[in-house]
Amino acid sequence: QKAEDIAYAAEREADEIVGQSGKMRALDSLLERLSKGGHRVLIFSCFTMVLDLLEDYLSWKGHKYLRLDGSTNRVRRRVDISRFQAPGSPFFVFLISNR
Repeated sequence: QKAEDIAYAAEREADEIVGQSGKMRALDSLLERLSKGGHRVLIFSCFTMVLDLLEDYLSWKGHKYLRLDGSTNRVRRRVDISRFQAPGSPFFVFLISNR
């Protein structure tokens, strides 16, 4: 019961955060449609703080994602790109810092 309560509270918190921002509502709706259509998504941002927030959001929504930013070493970058591009990859979103 306790785990269910925590999961319910996290879902409500995610819905509340999304509901407070028009951009997050638009992103939420778009990602839902793309996910149902079997698509995968690249999200670029100049700000790693935005990627941090998107990581929380994607975790709350249960989407599998990868992240590439300035702290990602060369080997990890190559591995993650291959994982995302692989046929049947379970990863839905790739968060990328373009700075």
